Amino acid sequence: MEFMKYFFRGKEDGFVFDKYGMLHIVILIAFLTVAYLIINKKFNLNIASTNKKLLKIFASIILVDQIVLYLWQFGSGRFSFDMSLPLYHCRIAVFFLIFAVFTKIKFFKVMTIFWGFFGSLFALTMPDLYAYNFPHYTNFQFFIVHLILGWVVADLLFVENVSLNKKDLRNVLVFTNIFNLLLICVNFILKPIYSRINYGYMIAMPGGMPLFDSRILHAMTLVLLFNVGTFVLYKIFTLKDRKMNTWETTKSLVR
Repeated sequence: MEFMKYFFRGKEDGFVFDKYGMLHIVILIAFLTVAYLIINKKFNLNIASTNKKLLKIFASIILVDQIVLYLWQFGSGRFSFDMSLPLYHCRIAVFFLIFAVFTKIKFFKVMTIFWGFFGSLFALTMPDLYAYNFPHYTNFQFFIVHLILGWVVADLLFVENVSLNKKDLRNVLVFTNIFNLLLICVNFILKPIYSRINYGYMIAMPGGMPLFDSRILHAMTLVLLFNVGTFVLYKIFTLKDRKMNTWETTKSLVR
């Protein structure tokens, strides 16, 4: 019981995660290793039923995690309007992931691919953890969520073979820009009331450093980077689709 109280404690103790220390490097290697196995369809992932089970396991873990996360925030007194709302791209991406796995709606899969890619890459390379010494629930929660997010993106692209078209790109850009403009408004309006607010990192990057002295310039630069990054990813992913289609055609001709 005492361990559980400590594990789910509410008061932070000033912990700072050692970025690119030994533990961080091990986590990144584990992420890349599992992603490689998924991309190469190991463990019978080429069998549709097996892959569906894996995706449902991942989505179920994420769903349970989100329930536990908000129960912990409310129960420990950690919930706050300036830190806890699902107004980060990766927080929204986990809900896209859940709907992508348990429904057949392509929009959710496409949003999971783009936002999940950005969210996973950003979080794993620049982790922004709560200030709790190990062991604490959030130490595990942060990495489990972002690892799974990245692995599901790899699965959707290389195992599920979700194909992307210009309509998908347009939908992602429209939704992303509307969301980002909403984030800017929320952050700028509430900043005088909530000094810590930084949803979507539209005020500053992790660690508190803005890209520019001007907040609006920082925010608009992030919006621009999201658009450029989305377009570049779309080109990379569609190139992957063409190469895979060419490979499949070549194999069928050889047979």
